[in-house]
Parts: sequence; structure tokens; C-alpha cells
Amino acid sequence: YENAANSSIAYLLNEYSAASRALQTYLNINEIPSNFETELSTMNNGRLDIAGKDEQGRISLIIEGKFWANLTDNQPINYLKELDKEGILLFLAPDRRLESLEHEINNRTEVKDSRIKYVSWIKLLELIDKENSKNFNVQLNSDLAQLKELCKKMDEDGMPPLSNSDLSPMNGRINFQFADLIDDCNKLIRQWDESN
Repeated sequence: YENAANSSIAYLLNEYSAASRALQTYLNINEIPSNFETELSTMNNGRLDIAGKDEQGRISLIIEGKFWANLTDNQPINYLKELDKEGILLFLAPDRRLESLEHEINNRTEVKDSRIKYVSWIKLLELIDKENSKNFNVQLNSDLAQLKELCKKMDEDGMPPLSNSDLSPMNGRINFQFADLIDDCNKLIRQWDESN
């Protein structure tokens, strides 16, 4: 889902000026990259979800789209190395994840880095929708509707991965209750013809 959503964001930014203007306004930057590429592999710093390049081919904006996947070892430290001097690393995530994601990133960078920005998927899409309303484009509206539904589904139904705090000794009672639940389910499932 992340790859599909990231490809969709890159498509919107490359195809529709309203999408680029909305992002430019949100980031409060003078110039938006002229081209956005997805899944850009670097020599040493990992694979960038979306790399925004300027006319000279320099990466001035990296967009890292997350739903519930964990950060990779390269995020954010090595991603920042791929940016030009004034570049921005933007993390897209569900509303419910933004606070914990920012906390985790600040722990990795050890200091709040002003080049790192955050926005929810829905907020960014709403900003693009608002920009589109100024000079309405039916195709952009249709594309936004599809991506909004995917993001809404992932925001509401997506299951966050377990974190270290979920597995801490403080949660021992919950772990035992969970194990009991699994045992009870196991007995029922074994009665089904489809199970082995």
C-alpha cells in the first residue's frame, strides 16, 4: 500500500500544478522540484520513496510515505545526506502516527532538525483539494478521491507494528492474556475442515 500511495503522490506532483503549489505552500519554500521520482536507489543511503529533483538533478526534497511500517536504518540520518544544502525531508504518515514518528526521528537525530517536516496523508490531500478548487480540474479531483480512500482505509484499519514498549515486562499480564486467547482460538480453528 505504501508503494502505491507514494507512486500516486509522485504522479500528482508531476502531473498537476495544483498539487505542486499546495505542497510548496505547506512547506513554505520558494521553489518546488521540477521532477519527482519514486523508489530512487542511492549508492550508500538506501532507497528514497519519492525524490524531488531540481533542474540540475539535485535532490531538494525527499518525501517518505509511511503508513505503519517501521523506520529503516537509513531513516532519517542517511536520507538527509542525499539532500542539497537547503533540502527538506518530508514524512507523510497517518494522523495517529505523526506524534510517535516525530519522537522516534528526534531520538535518532538527537536534536530536532529543521530540515525534517511532517504532515498527515489526509491533510496533504486536503491541501491539494483546496488548491484544486481555485481552478477546478475534474481529473485531479477523481485521482484525489481514490487516494483519499486508500489513506483513510490505512489510517482506520491499518495495524501498527509492535514496538519495544508493546513487548516490555510492564505488559506481561496482557501478553499472558493474549497467549490464552491464542490457545482458545487454536482449539476452535482445529475443528474447521480447512485447517491443518
